[in-house]
Amino acid sequence: MLIYLSIPSASGYSSYPTNVGEIQNKGAEFSLNANIIDKTFKWNLSGNISFNKNKVINLGNTSATFGDVYLKDTNLALGQPLHITKAGSPIGSYYGYKIGGIYQNETEITDGPEDTANPEPGDFKFVDISGPDGVPDGKITSDDRTIIGNPYPDFIFGITNDFSWKNFSFSFLIQGNIGQDVINLNNYALASLNRSSQTNVLKEAWEQRWTGEGTSNTYPKAKMGGSGPFSKRFTDFLVEDGSFVRLKNITLSYNLQQKFLSDLGIKNLKLIASATNLLTLTKYSGYDPEVNGSNRSGLTPGVDFGTIPQYRTFSLGININF
Repeated sequence: MLIYLSIPSASGYSSYPTNVGEIQNKGAEFSLNANIIDKTFKWNLSGNISFNKNKVINLGNTSATFGDVYLKDTNLALGQPLHITKAGSPIGSYYGYKIGGIYQNETEITDGPEDTANPEPGDFKFVDISGPDGVPDGKITSDDRTIIGNPYPDFIFGITNDFSWKNFSFSFLIQGNIGQDVINLNNYALASLNRSSQTNVLKEAWEQRWTGEGTSNTYPKAKMGGSGPFSKRFTDFLVEDGSFVRLKNITLSYNLQQKFLSDLGIKNLKLIASATNLLTLTKYSGYDPEVNGSNRSGLTPGVDFGTIPQYRTFSLGININF
């Protein structure tokens, strides 16, 4: 794996690229092709499914490497990496804090772990994962960060159906990615309801926000100031299931009969209509679960931050052979 390692700045550089470590990919792929009907009406079915498990075996002398820091130059000021690559986990795993709901009253705050963010009723409740010795220490610190998501699917698949009858042809492709997570970083700004300035928010977050004890255990109360969205922490609240099944393409075509074309010197004329990305079934709340907002590094996959979704397109065409 080619990664950048830090070196003393006295050398004139802050890092250098080097091949280091070992990565393992294990999986299986299966494909099928069948002529279901082969008469005047024809139906051909083909499909494939692939399974893969990615794991870092070692990083040489480095215990872990982190991805880019996001929002470090904005007033949102998250200022921390979202990804970690370390032995035993997939490349670019999501790395952050877990949220255990919303503080409902002062008693829950008193009984909960010490938090430098000084929470109030209606604020997010962060989970005390561990201290330096590997066990919960009653404090919310950077040691409580853990792997909170996997950017890679458990499996991917595709199914193509081709139909033909006389001069008509029709085909469609269904594809799917199942089991991967997506970082919906848009919700860092739109769903936390804790801002230093007035801005737009999600309708769902506003309508289902905490307004008193027992009113919500998902969305916090709305307030200005404080320590910032999510107390300026990357959390599993922003990690969503990115599984999807998509009608990727459909195509309908018609070949005009030769007797209508010979007088024009045309050997073949085909009329074609097609549509791409026509329908997507997913629980992901963003525009497109098949997304990657960062193209700088393979260590930072699966981030949606104002990323333009794939277009739904409709096309008409004519194919003429003389």
